[in-house]
Amino acid sequence: MFAFYILSSTNPGLMLPEWPGRLSGDLLIDADIAAEKYQLTLKSLQGQLRGYPLDGRGDFRMLGKQLQAQDVALRTGDNRLELNGQMLPSLGMTFELKAEALQQILPDLGGRLEGEGRLTGELRNPAVSLNLKGNAVRA
Repeated sequence: MFAFYILSSTNPGLMLPEWPGRLSGDLLIDADIAAEKYQLTLKSLQGQLRGYPLDGRGDFRMLGKQLQAQDVALRTGDNRLELNGQMLPSLGMTFELKAEALQQILPDLGGRLEGEGRLTGELRNPAVSLNLKGNAVRA
């Protein structure tokens, strides 16, 4: 099964009232149910979320019980997150975060946070390696 979806001025606030906005983008779904192989590709995502510009892209793949994220990048306002690696059944994920204005993500947050990290091991017993710097962080 292959499907191509086009989002056009979709308002996530209709389902999640705390997240109003207008999102547009291209989404590809490729599924082979018999082979337990699925791929979701966010070719592009752009628009506005909670009053801030948003854009993103990325690729998620599932083969049996293995789940991977490749070249996932999300940006909203002055904040960005990048992910790469395996999430299931074991962890092998790297991420980079640069959040210049945490309050743009959620109003109860504040300050700046930036850094990188790696998740390894098993989901029930992960090993986390972080290098984070923050300034006036509040939650």
